Amino acid sequence: MVIPGNRRLGFVWMAVVTVAALARPLPAHAATATKPPAAALATQPTATEAAAALATQPTSTDAAAALATQATATEAADPEAADYRARWSRGPDADLAYAWLRWAIGRGDRVLARRVADVVDRALSNAPVVRAELGYFWFADQQFRRAQLAFAQALLGSLWTPEQRHNLMLARAAAAEEASEFATAVGVLQALAIGGDPKVLHRLARVYMADRNRPSALWVARSLRDKARSAAEREEALALLNELLRPPTATPAFRLLIRAYRELLAGDDAAAERSFALAFSRGAGAAFHFADAAYAAKRLGDATRSVAWFKFALDLDRDDRTFTPTQFYNFRREIETLERTWGAAIGTPWHAGQLQVAQAAADGWWQPPRIGFNNGRTLQVTGRFLVALRNGAAGVTGWPTLMAAPGLRVKPLTRWNLVAAVERLFDVGGSATSDWLIRMGLSEGTSTDVRPVLRHWPDWQIFAEANAFIGQRRILAGTEGRAGWSIAGPRWQELIWTPHLVVVGEYDSAAVERWVAGLGPGLSLRAWFDADETRAPRRWLELRASYRWGVGDRVGGASLNATLGL
Repeated sequence: MVIPGNRRLGFVWMAVVTVAALARPLPAHAATATKPPAAALATQPTATEAAAALATQPTSTDAAAALATQATATEAADPEAADYRARWSRGPDADLAYAWLRWAIGRGDRVLARRVADVVDRALSNAPVVRAELGYFWFADQQFRRAQLAFAQALLGSLWTPEQRHNLMLARAAAAEEASEFATAVGVLQALAIGGDPKVLHRLARVYMADRNRPSALWVARSLRDKARSAAEREEALALLNELLRPPTATPAFRLLIRAYRELLAGDDAAAERSFALAFSRGAGAAFHFADAAYAAKRLGDATRSVAWFKFALDLDRDDRTFTPTQFYNFRREIETLERTWGAAIGTPWHAGQLQVAQAAADGWWQPPRIGFNNGRTLQVTGRFLVALRNGAAGVTGWPTLMAAPGLRVKPLTRWNLVAAVERLFDVGGSATSDWLIRMGLSEGTSTDVRPVLRHWPDWQIFAEANAFIGQRRILAGTEGRAGWSIAGPRWQELIWTPHLVVVGEYDSAAVERWVAGLGPGLSLRAWFDADETRAPRRWLELRASYRWGVGDRVGGASLNATLGL
């Protein structure tokens, strides 16, 4: 019989886990506006209307002075203008400001509209609806810095629908770009591009081009190519890439790079790799070219060439600073993963429920050259050792419980973290049972890796595993889900705290109580170390504690895991 608790390590060692705005009610003044702000902003009427109506007004100093005198006289003689002015003097509010501003814009008088906008701006600086209307007016009036600021203030409001907020952010980015405030425009568009909208990505690439940041524009253009949902979008991406990659006088070597990107766009990684290699041999290629070539080589399973090109990209980037900190770190992680041929983990799971189980375990693996790693698909020779330190059910601990389990482990898919393994269990100490074990696990979640820029981020992980003991005709299955928030250490970015909520479930076909489940809070602390200039941290130490209220003795109570990854 397999000693109680040894089977639990399967759940620990098998899993390789990668891991609306609240709409408040409209203010009273917005609910009674002359024209509903929601309807106005959803279609953005004033940007177009004002541009058409005001662009034809004279702009010379003499003409402006004449218009100012005329506007003052007109305002004094116009009963409607006088009425707005009188109502404003009795007490300004957002409804009146919105109506007055739209009335002034509708008159097509640039100077009058400016006068009203200035008055409204000074009196009502915090009304989101009014700030948005001012932003559209100043954009049409080519006062782009004021427009950008007005849109930013409008976005602080919480009454906008998702569509309205999206439109306001686009308008703010456009105003910032026109004002040459490229950093602001990039920040706004990056926030909008999280969902992968091709139109937003195209706009972001154009902003980078306006800022003469060709490397970043190329990264966005490639993302646009990858996220294209139609033939028309792919053609736009190709046109953008061609525009970015075409130098004033294209050399033969540079034309090879252009050909490589066309081949990437067509999905022909092998041809692209050959074109990249030929271009590099002729002296062409910047840091981002080497990075793209490295990813193509990785997809083809050419780990040696992929590592070499990633290292070239990092070396070149140290001079021109092409990559963001996140990109730079990701390349170091790629190098570490591609170069690694072995790994191990040593841990001591302990459970303080009624069974009082504690164990020591070691799990090692070796990856054969060439066939061991192929673009995320792996084949590994594995070996495990398990020994009971405390066993409340049977009482046997120490050397008699030692078990060895050599085997093979395969991850057949690139995208999904599906792992299958076959092991031969050997009773080394004399109190366990020799058997064949077939295992299968599936996991998903956010990465437990370092985040170079973020200080905190949401974290979730889930895995499921099934174990079949052939000789015993016994099935063990388990699942665990965690949801929490990761926080990087204030002084050490590689130290990550993650408070979380954990849910577990287990099935044992040989137990009296076959199905058990548990729920409770937990806290994990993971420290990454052993990094260098070209490799991300290779080792890690994790401490994880939790307390679960369980349906069944096997999962209820406190648990503590200490694991060292080598």
